[in-house]
Formats: sequence, C-alpha cells, structure tokens
Amino acid sequence: MVALSELYDAAEAHRLGLATEVVDDDVLGPRTQKMASRFAAATPLALRAVKFMMRRALENTLATSLGDAQQAVLWVGPSADAHEGKAAFLERRPPKFTGN
Repeated sequence: MVALSELYDAAEAHRLGLATEVVDDDVLGPRTQKMASRFAAATPLALRAVKFMMRRALENTLATSLGDAQQAVLWVGPSADAHEGKAAFLERRPPKFTGN
C-alpha cells in the first residue's frame, strides 16, 4: 500500500485489517469520544508499555518482540496500578490509576 501509493476506502481498509471498525459520519464523533474515554481511563503504565512494544515490533524479530513483552510484564506487573486494577476488579468498582 505504501510502496505503491494506493488508497483504500474505509470498507476496503476494514476488509484488509487496516481498520478495526467503520462507522457512519453521524456516529464518528460519539464513537471517537467513547474510544478516547476508554484510553484515558486505562493505566498509563500499560499503555506506555504497549506503545513501546508496538514501535519496536516494526523493526525487530519475533523473538525480540516476545522478549519485550516479557520485560513489559515484569515492569508493569508489580506496579501500584496493576494492584489497583486487580483490587478494583474484585471490588467491582472502576479503577483509579495513578501511573505508578
């Protein structure tokens, strides 16, 4: 797609797996807001780890990427946010993440 400068409409991008969802124009604003709210409510540490792994995955081997994932689990797993997420789940309440 990039090498040939090809453009795809939304339906074709979705069919190819380049888009996860296609919505009508009148739904786009509310749907985007809902997705942004979900990202804002997520733990900053996990999002940072995912973004790091995604950037590196484009230039590394599968083995290196799996090592990155293992490091992310070791970094995020013992965090205060991870403990808060588990506690919130067990207590059936929204988590209050701090980025720690």
